[in-house]
Amino acid sequence: MIARISETITKGGGTISALNKWGRKRLAYSINKKTNGYYVNFEFAAPSSLIAPLERGYQLDELILRYLTVVLDSKAIAAKKVAPALPVPEAVVVKAREPLFQSDEK
Repeated sequence: MIARISETITKGGGTISALNKWGRKRLAYSINKKTNGYYVNFEFAAPSSLIAPLERGYQLDELILRYLTVVLDSKAIAAKKVAPALPVPEAVVVKAREPLFQSDEK
């Protein structure tokens, strides 16, 4: 199903910038007596005429329980490009001055 959606986007003149497979997660509430779902997040750029056929395909497919299409404005796209990567913390080693535990053994 993921390959079919990817193919629809590329054939419609769009480009996929990210495909995030979040995996199987528990739903907040049951939908059609299902409590788990497989989450996938597509980030793509495409002409606006492609959205209607994509959503129609989502509605007709029985395996897709819910979907959400979000359009980002130019400010959100610019902020996403400029966002700095989080620094990776380095390992910190602190030497103890005194023993943490004193034993009663002599």
